[in-house]
Amino acid sequence: MKPDVKQHLQSMAKALNEIVLPELQDKPFALEQANLVVASLNLLAEVQEHQFAYVRQEFDDTRSLLAAWRLAHPEGADPAMQQIVTAPQGDTDTQGLGELAKTVTGDKARLRILMDKAPLPTGSPIEPLLHSYIERQLARETAWLRLTGFIPDASAIPAIANVLDSQKNTPLHTTDHPTYPPHQ
Repeated sequence: MKPDVKQHLQSMAKALNEIVLPELQDKPFALEQANLVVASLNLLAEVQEHQFAYVRQEFDDTRSLLAAWRLAHPEGADPAMQQIVTAPQGDTDTQGLGELAKTVTGDKARLRILMDKAPLPTGSPIEPLLHSYIERQLARETAWLRLTGFIPDASAIPAIANVLDSQKNTPLHTTDHPTYPPHQ
């Protein structure tokens, strides 16, 4: 046996579609709930193998934004934030998903603190980078959730694999701001 999560999820969705859903035609609420389960299985089949790449992209984007913010506004960052941004990040290539997700959560919390304690001055060169950061996050979230049935025009939204590949090949620091180096 070859453990293949995607194949297993697809098989369960197929069984529900072909066997269970036809039996629920006269039970609208049960049919609706079963359709939600099928949509969730299809979602998981599409996205589960990309979870690490998703978190890794969040890590890269957040670290790039933090580093650019520090370079553009060193006078506004408190010493603790400067230390966090310049601290060695360790070998994130060998971190597991859970460790990397915790790192990202911490980085995002620090970004929030920086935004609150060292707001960007009007006309800051970081503003467009921050907007790009947010747009990239929304693109990932929308692609991740596109098969839930709650995203309008979901068929027009690229799969998460395509979004992650595109973002990996076009890092945040190069989208509109080629002068900012990526995180170190």
